[in-house]
Amino acid sequence: MNDSNVTIFDGINKFLEWSMRFAILNLLWVAFNLPISFLVATMALTNSLYVITINWIIIGIMAPVVFFPATTAMFGVVRRWTLKDFDISITSSYWRYYKENYLRSVLGGSIFTILWFILALDIYFLYMKSVMLTVIFAVISVFLFVATNYFFATLVHNKLNILTTFKNALIFTVFHPIRNMAFGIVNCMFIYLSLTKFTFLLPFFFGSIIAYVAFYQYNKKFEKIQHLKMNLRRDNDVSNR
Repeated sequence: MNDSNVTIFDGINKFLEWSMRFAILNLLWVAFNLPISFLVATMALTNSLYVITINWIIIGIMAPVVFFPATTAMFGVVRRWTLKDFDISITSSYWRYYKENYLRSVLGGSIFTILWFILALDIYFLYMKSVMLTVIFAVISVFLFVATNYFFATLVHNKLNILTTFKNALIFTVFHPIRNMAFGIVNCMFIYLSLTKFTFLLPFFFGSIIAYVAFYQYNKKFEKIQHLKMNLRRDNDVSNR
């Protein structure tokens, strides 16, 4: 067997290995989100606006105690992968992050759920009033989506109180706004396609891929900010001598 065949087989093996990791993590996330997963599946099978509206209200009520802890645990696992820690038990790591961060996830999730609820009401009542309002609400929605992802990433990467975690998530959101907007738009397109065209992604790759990309983005920003702080501290030390 020549080197090119070995390289091809290594590549296939790596692809299958990572696919399995993402699938296992996503299935755990779906299982821990079981009530919400059921409501989302119900919405996919109906055209009733009343049923869809009621389901979204119920999802909003359950989100802080169901969705946010489950998603925080998922971000905890992809954090380990991003930091090159691959030899971990996905199931036990997920459960540990879930228990460790449950209360902070609920508190932060309550804040974000309120923000999403206010935004949803504004969109429902105002977005058709003018094209400008539609654009403004679209931009706000994308940035709130990015901020929510950075909240999860900050929560598992730093042991901070919930208000500081929330503040840092907002700071990371406005840091490189154009890049964050592009990141948010691409993810929103991925969500739309997963919900409408490629529904097979939902149980296996939907959440885990979004979480991995989001934490990767966050970690790059975090490292850059830490580097800027070190340079600033070094310059201050030099100037004080």
